[in-house]
Amino acid sequence: MAVSAFENQCEKVYSEIVRMLHREGCRNGDRIPPEREFVERFGVSRPTVSKALTRLVAEGVLYKESGKKGTFLSSNNGEGSAHQRDADKSSSGHISNKVLKYVVPGNWGKFPVSHGVMEGMYSVGSKLGLSTQLEFVSEESDWINKIVKSSGYSCMGLVIWGYDFDLSDKVYEALDDSGITYVFVDSMPEGREVNFVGTDNVKGAAKTVDYLVSLGHKKITYITEDARKGSIRDRLTGFLSGLIHHDIEIGPRSVVKIDEDNESSFNEQVRSLFDADATHRPTAVFASHDRFLIKLCSYLNGIGIKYPKDVSLVGYDDIDISSHMPVPLTTIHQDFYKMGQIATEIIVDCCNKNNKSRCQRIMLEPQLVIRESAAPNK
Repeated sequence: MAVSAFENQCEKVYSEIVRMLHREGCRNGDRIPPEREFVERFGVSRPTVSKALTRLVAEGVLYKESGKKGTFLSSNNGEGSAHQRDADKSSSGHISNKVLKYVVPGNWGKFPVSHGVMEGMYSVGSKLGLSTQLEFVSEESDWINKIVKSSGYSCMGLVIWGYDFDLSDKVYEALDDSGITYVFVDSMPEGREVNFVGTDNVKGAAKTVDYLVSLGHKKITYITEDARKGSIRDRLTGFLSGLIHHDIEIGPRSVVKIDEDNESSFNEQVRSLFDADATHRPTAVFASHDRFLIKLCSYLNGIGIKYPKDVSLVGYDDIDISSHMPVPLTTIHQDFYKMGQIATEIIVDCCNKNNKSRCQRIMLEPQLVIRESAAPNK
């Protein structure tokens, strides 16, 4: 399997951090710089730095300690960090020698929102002596060999970022046969009875329509990618139900499916949307996720369309950059940190009670974050 540019970059950052630790004479117990400093120093994305640091934690070079902020340098002498040795000791309320794995797609760089899930997992797991590891998978063989077979007794459970996974029956059979408790977050597999924690995306999209209508907008376009994905499909359902609720006619410009990975196709589809005369041009655009909306903002700037003066914009996910855009984006916030916490609690509860027969489905309330990218329709 070819190594992606993202994985190559992670490997380079990993090596640079190791060299930096030696070059700067860091000692056992020293706190290393926060992620944002590495992002600035190496000129890479936060997910790239996060993956490199997570690997160093898994290898025992670094460790995180409950009750302290930051990441610290351990002895790495083959015995693991002091944090890990303490975690391995059986004590009241602690589970020894256990690992939580956070499983994400090999193209994780596309999903900057998902690092909050791992932070939530750590906040719960660290109090129980559990370590948290990040695992990247791209192919079915990765699931069978890297996740299921290699997990063994040491793995207490898996939290699976469900957005970009279409797993085969063979993988589900292997997961179930392994006896490992697993919980999907963000998107729930269709037709499967599994543990799941996510946002009520139908309600989130409907709430967006309510807000835009309250600003006087009737010509609202929803731009989306592949609507077959669980969370994206639910947002489309919520958007359409919102239009129906407000007696807004659903027409050919109500939903526009755009291929964000094809630059020329993206530009052509957006251009056709805004080249229309004023009677057909949308006064508001709702994007299926913030990453999509940020790309749209760049295009609109290039053709001289101002937001929110000419068109109001609303996104979904509330990724970090949304609040730092030149015009901060109104968006739907998802609490990924809480998703990670609840998913971990489900795993711990199943293992403590030895009860894996009843699957839980927990939906979190979406929150509309009002900033400056949407305004009353003139």
